[in-house]
Amino acid sequence: MVLTNYKECLNWLYSFPTHRFEKHNIESTLSILACLGNPQDSAKIIHVAGTNGKGSISAYLHTIMQKAGYKCGFYTSPYLQKFNERVQIDEPIEDEMLVKGFNLIIEAIEKTNANPSQFEIITALGYWYFDQKKVDYSVIEVGLGGLYDPTNIVTPIISVIVAIGLDHTEFLGDTLALVATEKAGIIKPYVPVVTYPQEPEAEEVLVKSALEKHAPLFNIKDAEVNIKKLSLEGCLFDIKYQDIDFKDVSVKLNGRHQCYNASTALVAAKVLQKSGLHITDQNIIEGLRDTVWPGRMELIRREGKPDYILDGAHNGHGAKALCSQVKDLVTDSPRVFVCSIKGTKDAETMIAEFASCADKVIIHQFSKEHYEPEMLIDLFKKYGKEAIMIEDTAKALDYAEKLAGDTGAVIVCGSLYIVGEVRNLIFGFETEYH
Repeated sequence: MVLTNYKECLNWLYSFPTHRFEKHNIESTLSILACLGNPQDSAKIIHVAGTNGKGSISAYLHTIMQKAGYKCGFYTSPYLQKFNERVQIDEPIEDEMLVKGFNLIIEAIEKTNANPSQFEIITALGYWYFDQKKVDYSVIEVGLGGLYDPTNIVTPIISVIVAIGLDHTEFLGDTLALVATEKAGIIKPYVPVVTYPQEPEAEEVLVKSALEKHAPLFNIKDAEVNIKKLSLEGCLFDIKYQDIDFKDVSVKLNGRHQCYNASTALVAAKVLQKSGLHITDQNIIEGLRDTVWPGRMELIRREGKPDYILDGAHNGHGAKALCSQVKDLVTDSPRVFVCSIKGTKDAETMIAEFASCADKVIIHQFSKEHYEPEMLIDLFKKYGKEAIMIEDTAKALDYAEKLAGDTGAVIVCGSLYIVGEVRNLIFGFETEYH
C-alpha cells in the first residue's frame, strides 16, 4: 500500500483502533521505530502526563523553549481544526511529510507484522518527524495513562505530572491511587519530576514513586501562589517556591487552575535552567504571557454576538473546573450551555456540574461515538435543568445565541470534538471529522 495524499493518510490511520492499553503498546511502538532508525534515541524529551491540564502545561513549556531560541517539537492530542496540529514545531507537520512518514510506517508495520493502534502510529510519526527536522528538544504529551503509553519509551530530561482525576477508569482504575500509579509510570530514575498540586491519595503515590526512583521532586503544592487578578481575558499571579520568586506573572489562559498550570510550567522551566539549558527568566515570563491554547476556557468576542466560552471539559474533574470559573467569571445571564459528551465518559458526574451553573441547555450529538441526546436530556432533568436537542451544529449555535440575547453568554463544553467544530464554524474553517 502506498498513500498519496492527506485524505488517504487519515482514512488509513482511522482503520486502526484508537488506543490499546497494554504492555504491547510499548513493544509495538519500539518495533516500528526500530525500522525507522530509532529516531527516539536522539530525542531530548520533556514528558508530560496527567488527567487535566496536559495540553496547557505542554503548550506553556513549548512556548518557553521557543522563546529561549530552541527548535522544539510539540506532540499533543487531540486536534481542534486539522490533524497535523498533533505533531508540530513552529507550525504543524506539512502534508507532504505526513504522507512520507505514514508510508515509512506502513513499510515498518509490514516488516514487523505489528498491529498498532492509531496512537502508536502517530507517536512513531512524531518521533520520526522531530528527528527529521533536527529539533533541539521535544515536549511530548502522554496519550493515556503513562506506564504503558506509547510515548513512554525514552528517558526524558524532566517529567511533569499535571492534575490527576478519574478518567478512562476502564483502563486506569477507579481510584485516584490507581490512576496516579499509571501516571507515575513516566517517572524515571534520577530524572527530576515536577507535580501539580494533587489530591492526597494521588500525591502519596507520586511522592513514593519519586523516592523509590531517586527522582528529585518539585511539588507545586509547596509553592506560594498569590492570585492577584482573574478575568475572562487571563490571570495575573505571583509565585514563591524554594529560591524561585516571580511577581506579576501574566497568562492569557483564564481560570484559577491556569495560575497553577502556569506555575507548574514555570518551575519545570527553572529546573531545566538550573540543569544547564539556556533559558532566561525573561524567556519564562514571555513564554507564559504569549502562550495561546485554543478551546480551553477560550473567550471569543464578536460584535453583535453574545460572548462565547469554549472549553473541552470532558470528564468530571474538567467539568468542575469549568463550572467554578463560569460561576466566578461569567456574570452574563443567561448562561446557555451547548453540550456533547463522548460515550466513554462519566456523563452523570459531568452533567451534575454543568447543571449547577447552566441557565439553558442545548444538547448536540457530535458523532455516533457521543451519547444519545435523550440520555443526556434525562440526566440534566435529574439535576433540575430542562434541555433540548438540536442535531445540526450551526442551528444549535443560532438558537443558543437567540436564547443568550444581548445579555447572555454561550458556553460550549463536554468534548474537544464539539469545541473544534464550533471554532471552525465561528472562524469559517472546514471541519474534519475525527
